[in-house]
Amino acid sequence: MMVNKIKKLRLNISNLQKQVLILSLVFLFVGIHCFAKDLPADKNDLKVIIFPEKPKQGDTVSVKIKKHPEVKNPPKVYFEKSKQAVFEINDTWYRSLIPLTASKKPGTYGLDVFYDDKKKNIDLIVGITDYIVEELTLTKEIAGLMTTPIERKSVGNAINAISDIRYWDGKFSYPSSGKQSTPYGVKRKINGVLNESYFHKGLDFAVPTGSKVISPAKGKVILAGHQKNGFVVNGNCVFVDHGHGVVSAFLHLSEINVKEEDIVEKGQLVGKVGGTGIATGPHLHWGIYVFGQPVEPELWVKQVVD
Repeated sequence: MMVNKIKKLRLNISNLQKQVLILSLVFLFVGIHCFAKDLPADKNDLKVIIFPEKPKQGDTVSVKIKKHPEVKNPPKVYFEKSKQAVFEINDTWYRSLIPLTASKKPGTYGLDVFYDDKKKNIDLIVGITDYIVEELTLTKEIAGLMTTPIERKSVGNAINAISDIRYWDGKFSYPSSGKQSTPYGVKRKINGVLNESYFHKGLDFAVPTGSKVISPAKGKVILAGHQKNGFVVNGNCVFVDHGHGVVSAFLHLSEINVKEEDIVEKGQLVGKVGGTGIATGPHLHWGIYVFGQPVEPELWVKQVVD
């Protein structure tokens, strides 16, 4: 009888030890899991996101670098050994924009990111975009027009504007609801002669004179140029700074409905379609410039360039 009680006691102790061991393992696992969740991000991990993943001619490439809370100095970004502007876009990310124009040769380019004494080398492969050739006939008077000094200087300053404020948020909208005619990147034969270095630097809309032109995103009006004041090529034009080196241009207008320094909202009227400057007829030319380089507007409409 006593022997049976001792056996039962030993059995109960053995079961208890097993239960204690299981509970200890459970608490240990939970503790490690919770501790791991609270660990700060690995400071040695330099996270870089490229968008689009497979860029091509005409694209605007977004290079986002994840922030480390302990590091105060912003990253440095170099494209083809040329330093690029970097902006802090939120509490988590820095971002640099790289414009690839229609004339950028397809191939592999060096992209280097430096941050917190670390370096990341990226091979940026730029794909080809097929651009059509358009034939255009202009009168000798129109074809012979050249930009005036004031037009050249004013437009040059506008498309190269870089502001720390980012006005835009989300996708851009089209500035006109009319039919699109000449796309970005088109080569042109003017009066039968092909200019190899030329490509169409924006998106055209074939719409009647007086049609509304709206701002595709929030921004600040930095140039309102008038044909009568020397804007003989662009005609009446408006340039809107969307921030961080991104600028919209609206050319050949019949009317300008804003003034310089105005803050315009997305969808706000900025002017009306016309045929001023070098134009074969009434239409809207909309261009997007990134750090002074003309890029494909369609990307900004179809995708969020953050």
